[in-house]
Amino acid sequence: MAEQERAIAIANKSKEESEAKAEADLARAEAVKAEETVNTYREVAQADRQKQIELIEAHKQAERDAIGITTAAEANKRASEDEAEANRLRAQGQADAIKIAAQSDAEATKVRAEANEVRYKVEAEGKRQINEAANTLSETQIEMQIKLKALEQLPAIIEQSVKPMERIEGIKIYQVEGLNTAASSGDADNNNGNLADQVTNAALRYRLHAPLLDNIMKEIGLNLDSGINGMTAGMNTTPPNI
Repeated sequence: MAEQERAIAIANKSKEESEAKAEADLARAEAVKAEETVNTYREVAQADRQKQIELIEAHKQAERDAIGITTAAEANKRASEDEAEANRLRAQGQADAIKIAAQSDAEATKVRAEANEVRYKVEAEGKRQINEAANTLSETQIEMQIKLKALEQLPAIIEQSVKPMERIEGIKIYQVEGLNTAASSGDADNNNGNLADQVTNAALRYRLHAPLLDNIMKEIGLNLDSGINGMTAGMNTTPPNI
């Protein structure tokens, strides 16, 4: 009987130990579960926190990007406005310069036209007065002016008339006085005067007896028919040594 009671006591004790152990295991499991739950909540909380942080950072970056884009757009807008204003000012300046140049040119043209008008009036008045003065000249004065003009041109006419004589290398004169005394009156005239007169008269008659020059000389009162003596009357010509 005692042995049986002891066995029952051992069994009860073992049962109690098993139950205690089971309870302990259950408690440990509950503790682990609770710990895992806590860890899960912690990790979820950390993930949520990281997510929130990332969202906040993304929002901040988006705001920074938006601000940058807005700032760049505003800067581009201001730059475009400034460039447009600069172009407008340049165009206005060019237009003003063209306008000023056109006004200056028009003013200069007007001044030139006025100056030309005054000059034309002065020239017309001068010509009118000259014509009036010419109309009031007497026939003697007109004839004198014609002769003076002819005298002004005479040196050039003589120079052009005697140019062919520049090619003449020399002139030989044979004086045969006493022979053929019945020569014509023209030959008698050639024998008048000294030898220098005869040489000059022969040269002048060679070219200066052209009709035009002869008429001009006659118009101004000079007669070449009498030679140098007629043109230099009253002058004492000394013949050169030959």
